[in-house]
Amino acid sequence: MRAVPLLRTLTCLVLLAGAGLPVHWPLVPNAHAATLSSSLQFKVGKIAENIDKTHQRLRDEGSQAVADPMKAKQLRERIESYGRALDKMPSNDDPVLLDAKARHGALVAAFNALATGGAPTETPDTDANSTPASTAASATPSTSTAAAPAAEARPELVSGQRVRVTKLTRDIQAVQADLITSGPSPLQRASEVERYRAALEKYATGLNRYADYAHDPDVVSAARAYQALRQALSAEYQRARAQLDTLGDVQAILANIEASLRASTVPQMLWRPVTDAEATALVVARDDTTRRATDAIAELRRIAPLAYLDKNNPGTVQQGALYDQSDLNRLF
Repeated sequence: MRAVPLLRTLTCLVLLAGAGLPVHWPLVPNAHAATLSSSLQFKVGKIAENIDKTHQRLRDEGSQAVADPMKAKQLRERIESYGRALDKMPSNDDPVLLDAKARHGALVAAFNALATGGAPTETPDTDANSTPASTAASATPSTSTAAAPAAEARPELVSGQRVRVTKLTRDIQAVQADLITSGPSPLQRASEVERYRAALEKYATGLNRYADYAHDPDVVSAARAYQALRQALSAEYQRARAQLDTLGDVQAILANIEASLRASTVPQMLWRPVTDAEATALVVARDDTTRRATDAIAELRRIAPLAYLDKNNPGTVQQGALYDQSDLNRLF
């Protein structure tokens, strides 16, 4: 029986325990990723619902779902149609699309496992924000199918490998523990997104070295820690995107505020006798300075709670440095 090809995207590798197959999961989206329109997101959401229903059928029916060749062929074609529909979407980085592709990847892996005599991947039914990779490591080969071949002896980790897997888990958990999830998000900055993307890829490569030991509890723990980190980063990225949508271009806004304040004319003291023209000029200058200061303060108060800025960049903005927290305080 021909298995459905695994989903291929710009991804990182997580192990599917028990089946011994690599499953691809999306990395954190690019900082400048384009999102789908609301109508396309709704369409993707409906596809994801159908994917989940098909996955649930595999879990309910087990090997019976692929026992009949004709029904198995129809099921495979349906799964492939989901993948083609997702691939037609104009954006590869939309979070809704990435989640649907991850679910499709889990469905593909579950079908492949059944087609080769294994067991479908178990995924949580109640958590709408979870992705199939979060429980892939807990799947076990089926033992209830009489036609399945006798289980072969599974390799065990040697002590050195176990030490490295344990350290990998600790490293992954440490990154998640250090992730800032309140206040201005560091993931507003593209360089931070790329740093975490590289970390995910590094950890996925490390996990893939233990593909033959996916049944081992320590490897399962590492895979779950990796998935927890990936989900935390995805959520934090969405929070950062929301902050950027609210803020706009902070560097340009701060530059405009400074230029406006520098251009304001400070009213000069008048000495008697005062002409009408001098009095009028004083009132105009006062009103202009007040307006500029009021507008600047309002904008700075809007930016301050959300903008992620360095504490103190080397150099000044006049020398080409980016505005930092000290510049924000100075403009206040």
